[in-house]
Amino acid sequence: VDNANVVADEAARRQATGETPEVAARAAGRAMSLPLLIASLTCILAFAPPLFTDNLSAIYMRVLTIVMAVTLLVSWALSLTVTPLLAAGFIRPA
Repeated sequence: VDNANVVADEAARRQATGETPEVAARAAGRAMSLPLLIASLTCILAFAPPLFTDNLSAIYMRVLTIVMAVTLLVSWALSLTVTPLLAAGFIRPA
């Protein structure tokens, strides 16, 4: 899931219903925060099994698991902070 696209699409949808860009962006961030967090945590859990095993391949996969978890959480945080800010400034109703 690309979190930023979901938040930007929600902001554009809200603007199309008549909300101002600032209100739409703020509301989009609030409305999408929990669903996107759950989706990100689900993806992290899909990569988690190597953290609980001790064979050789799991040792190599631990780094990937950690990188994926950090990347997904940073993506989630940016989609709730930077994306609404940019959406308020750049997305205009059609």
